[in-house]
This record gives sequence, structure tokens and C-alpha cells, in this order.
Amino acid sequence: MINKITPPIASAGEEIIIEGSYFGDEIDSSWIEIGDAIIQAENCSIWTDTKIVFKYPEYQNGGIVYVAVQNKKSQPSFMASVSSIPLIKEKAYSGGIPSIIALDKDFAEVGSIIKISGENFGETRGSSQVLFVSDFNSSMIEQVEKKEDIEAARCSDYDYDFVLWSNEELHVRVPDGADSGMLLVVTASGASNSVPFRVKNKIGTKTYSNKKEFCSCC
Repeated sequence: MINKITPPIASAGEEIIIEGSYFGDEIDSSWIEIGDAIIQAENCSIWTDTKIVFKYPEYQNGGIVYVAVQNKKSQPSFMASVSSIPLIKEKAYSGGIPSIIALDKDFAEVGSIIKISGENFGETRGSSQVLFVSDFNSSMIEQVEKKEDIEAARCSDYDYDFVLWSNEELHVRVPDGADSGMLLVVTASGASNSVPFRVKNKIGTKTYSNKKEFCSCC
């Protein structure tokens, strides 16, 4: 089980620490997967039952992380490469209302990456959000622009849902709790048009409590 990866965004050659449990003390048939890269246990400087230390490989853009022990994989985690993170410009783009033109797919599982093409998303994310709304109605656009709360699944920094953010293209993971309905992007300039989106293989339900208001003051 992976509990923590430090740092979650790394450069080639940087020391990475994975903390968790049940990694085992035997290094035979054990390894780490990061995206399409595999680091064998014998190439790690430390491998204990609760801690693994290794050097982040070159030419790796990050991705889903697994620890495999005796050919059994842990639950997935995620980390990114510094080289894959867009550079932050001195001034964020302050254009008009965001607009969604297309999705690369409108049917995906929770945790999978979707690409959103459009305009006026802003060069940096700030407090902007991507919302997945199951019971959508047109009045919600006005509610969001008034900074009123609506029931929706939101992409999370904690879960590394934001993969890429640029003015004309977003790469995000379908967040935990998302259901089939409508997708929209909200920035400091307002809410985008809504587009249909379906969640594949949804398991169970999620209840939203302690709702937080969307803030576009930044």
C-alpha cells in the first residue's frame, strides 16, 4: 500500500521516497512502475517493508505509480515530472469567458485522463475548476457565476487530477464522485458552456457534505 510519495513532482536523478506498508524486505520479483518505466528493487538504494528510496529516471514524464511485490501490485498513486509541467508566465491570460470546443472522449472511467479543447481557460489555473455535474440545469451557470454552491464533482489537486492547464487545452483526470451528466470549466471570468459527459463503470454512490463555495477572486 502506498501512503505517500515525496516529492510528487520530480526531476531526473532526484531522490524519491515512497512510504507505505507491505513492501516486503525481499527484493526478488519486486519493482516500481511509473508510467511506462520500471525500476527494479535491486536498483533502489533503500527497500524495506515501509519505505523505498530510488532515483527518478531520465526521460520519464510521470504517470500512474505502482509498487509490485512478488508480482502483486499496490493500489495506484500518481507523480509527475517537472519537465511535463507547463511554465508559469508572469501574467496570467485575462481573456473572455471560457469556451469548450471539444473533448477527446465523452465516455471514460474515474481516474482516466480526458483532454478538453477550447479557449480562454487562462495560461495558469489559479482557482479555476473543472466541474462534473450529474443533475445539470441551465440555472446552475448563473449560480456558479454568482459564486453560489452547486452539487458537482470537482477535480482535486490532492488527487493530482490536474495534469495540464493551458489557455486552449486542459488535461484532467475524471475525479472521484463524478457521474454522467454535463462538464464545464469555471474561471475568474465566468463559466463555460456545458458539454455532455458519461462516466464508464461507475461503482457505488457518493454523498456531498460540508459543501464549499467556488472562489474566483484569485
